Amino acid sequence: MPKLSIRTLSLLASVVILGLYTVRQYVEKSLTPPQLAGTVLEPQAKIGDFKLATSSGAPFTKEQLLRKWTVLSLGFTHCPDVCPTTLAYFRDEINALPADTRKDVQFVFVSVDPERDTPERLESFVKSFHPEVIAVTGELTELNNLAAIFKAYFKKEAPMAEGLYNLAHSPQYFLINPEGQWQVLYTPPMGKGTLAIDLGQLHDRRGSM
Repeated sequence: MPKLSIRTLSLLASVVILGLYTVRQYVEKSLTPPQLAGTVLEPQAKIGDFKLATSSGAPFTKEQLLRKWTVLSLGFTHCPDVCPTTLAYFRDEINALPADTRKDVQFVFVSVDPERDTPERLESFVKSFHPEVIAVTGELTELNNLAAIFKAYFKKEAPMAEGLYNLAHSPQYFLINPEGQWQVLYTPPMGKGTLAIDLGQLHDRRGSM
């Protein structure tokens, strides 16, 4: 068996050391939780059962929260400021997501004003911001069930002139992981691209679904 030169042995040792360092870096990165802009829930909260529907009439239940990362917010179409801002932010974050992440993420806008938000009105309002945002609503009992899961609130305020009314509601975004668990709470305002970065980190650590 031919003897290896000192130079060859040194090169082999360098390759081994570099390989071990790379493996160590990968393991440390995998074990270290990503630094997220939102509040991470420890432990993650389980999602209870609820029965809502999309603006197209398809069922929207706990089952629709599985196998994807879901960003969910509450609102209503007559909202003067918070909801348009939320949907505009969702539009920008969707567009900022890499393609491999984007296919495993869904953004959901839940109307808590079923009295006025017909499926047609809700569809038109939400899709005017981005066609990929899912518009959802349902009976008040089920909406209350959903809000309770996230410790969120919505309440009809005193009627204004001509019978118009406003709804006070939680402005936060709720991030649900592919196992159907509430994992992160985001409180706006948030910087452009912040949510997209977090979703990219979480998706990369988990891998493509």
